[in-house]
Amino acid sequence: MEKNNILDVAKELGKLVSESEILVNYVNAKEAYDNDNELHNIIREYTVQQKALENLAADESSNETLEKCIRDRIQVLYDKANESETMKKFDEAEADLNDILASINNIIRESIFERYPELRPAPSSCSGNCASCGGCH
Repeated sequence: MEKNNILDVAKELGKLVSESEILVNYVNAKEAYDNDNELHNIIREYTVQQKALENLAADESSNETLEKCIRDRIQVLYDKANESETMKKFDEAEADLNDILASINNIIRESIFERYPELRPAPSSCSGNCASCGGCH
């Protein structure tokens, strides 16, 4: 199979993914996430509080009470953001999209390794020196 044929098949696969319910769900969840002003306000404040905590930690004369208040506020904001339905749906849709893309990649890799097992990377525990090994499994 020529390079262009492979790329054409990949393009067709991309089209199938782009028309899938998984991608439609992701696009809808991303749009809802992008348009959720309340959630973005929470995330902005979370970021500001994190930076304040970093600055406070760098200050040798930091106030432990203030640090605790900031940490508590950061936790409240974190929980609020993660309890948001918008955030939950976006995280789930993003995970589903990442899963399908990783699965596609794994299927392609495994198809290649089935035909050419010698191309399969050695397990990380393998030193590459067969003299020190009890045999490949």
